[in-house]
Amino acid sequence: HATGYRVSDLVFSVVTFSPMRFVRDERHLQGAGSDFFVLEMQLSGEQTLQMDGECRRLLPRHVHLRDWSCGFEAEATAMSLQSIMIPRRRLQFGSALGSGNPVISWSMDAPDGRMLSLLWRELLAVLEQVSLAEAEGLAQAFLGFLDGLLGRQATQDTPVTFGAMQQYLMVRL
Repeated sequence: HATGYRVSDLVFSVVTFSPMRFVRDERHLQGAGSDFFVLEMQLSGEQTLQMDGECRRLLPRHVHLRDWSCGFEAEATAMSLQSIMIPRRRLQFGSALGSGNPVISWSMDAPDGRMLSLLWRELLAVLEQVSLAEAEGLAQAFLGFLDGLLGRQATQDTPVTFGAMQQYLMVRL
């Protein structure tokens, strides 16, 4: 089951599905189809991703920002999630993602993830009630908050290997 909204060049979706296998391979990575990020608020269920020879688990009650220019194979349990397709050019600090770090996650129990998920839920709740111009302004403000989180993460003085170890441990806890 899926519903969605298009606000300017952003696509918002609310999705529930049965266990499923997803593959994003070379055919999907051609042209403009890979020039965006996908922000997912995973409410229930889990995904196991195979990306760049590494296995990553995406857990419920987390918000994940994924670089859609990276191929993957995923096995997913029955899930409920919300997603936003975001053109790469809309995030100034999107360069924090890439082949070396294709997924950034925030726990919805941590302050930054909690704020991100609260803003997102409120934005979705009002999309049907506001004009398109108001929706575009609210969506831009939401992207500003997300970009602020990415900018803060990009400017941390954490060495790359330490950050990679933290991501590895957080995914497997």
